[in-house]
Amino acid sequence: MRVAFRRKYCLHPDAPRGCSRHVISAHSVQRAILAKYIAVNGHVTQFNVEPTADLSMGMLIDPRRRGINQATTFFGFCHKHDSEFFRQLETLAFTFERKQIALLGYRAICRDSYGKEAEIAANDAGRFYVMMNPDIGGFPEKNYAYQIRRLAMLNARKNFARARAVFAEMLTTHNFADLRFFALQFDEPPVYVASSMFLPEWDFNGDRLQDLSGLDDYYPICFSSWAAGDAAAAVFCWHASADHICRPFIESLREAPTPRIATWILALAFHYYD
Repeated sequence: MRVAFRRKYCLHPDAPRGCSRHVISAHSVQRAILAKYIAVNGHVTQFNVEPTADLSMGMLIDPRRRGINQATTFFGFCHKHDSEFFRQLETLAFTFERKQIALLGYRAICRDSYGKEAEIAANDAGRFYVMMNPDIGGFPEKNYAYQIRRLAMLNARKNFARARAVFAEMLTTHNFADLRFFALQFDEPPVYVASSMFLPEWDFNGDRLQDLSGLDDYYPICFSSWAAGDAAAAVFCWHASADHICRPFIESLREAPTPRIATWILALAFHYYD
C-alpha cells in the first residue's frame, strides 16, 4: 500500500514525450518559501497520509515534522518538465500574473491527482490483503465499504482529470481567457502554506453548491496559500466551466467581515488540505 504513494511518473501535459529519465520528488510548495517563512531548524509540520489495512477507515492523516527537502513532495514530474514548466513560478517573484496563477492551479491539481491515483491503488491492495488473510475477519463488511469508496474515488479521478486537461490547455496554448481567480495579499508574512484542489460542497454561508453523494460531474477549485514578496497571499483559481460552483463560493467569502476573512481561509485550509 505504501508503494502506491511512491510511484514515479510525470504529469506534464506532453508526458511521456520529452520527459527526462529521472522523476523527482517535486515540491507542491516551493522549498524556498518553506525555508524562508515556515521552517524551524530546517523542519516543518505537515499532515501525513498513511494507508491502513482497515478498509472501513481509509487513509490515516496526522501531523508530522518533515525536513524541507521532503516536505510537500510527490513523485509527479520528471526533472526536465518540473524545472522548465514551472520556471516562471519558481524563479520569478510572485506578482499575481495570470500564467503564475494558472501554474499554481495546475500544480495543485497534479498533486491531488497523484494522491487520488495512489489512494485508489492502496485501497485495492488493502482489499486484496484482507481477502487473502481470512483470519482478519469481517471481509463482507470491509468489501462493501471498499466498493463504495472505490466508486467515489474513480468518480473523483474522472473530475480531477477533466480539471487537469483544461488547465493544461490554457498553459500550453498561453490563452488564459478562461482562467478565473480571486486573490488576496495580506500585511504579514505567511505562517502556513498550502497547495491543494478541492470540490466545494458548501459555501461559507452554509448553502450547498454541489451534492457529492452521487457519481455526477463535480467542479473543483484550486487553493494556494503562498508568498508574494514578503507578504502572505491566498490564491483561488478555477476554469470558466466551473463558474456556476466557484463564483458563489468566492462571493460568500467576499461577504465575510474583513477581520474574519483570514480566519475563514485558515479554517478552509485545515479542512481540505492534507
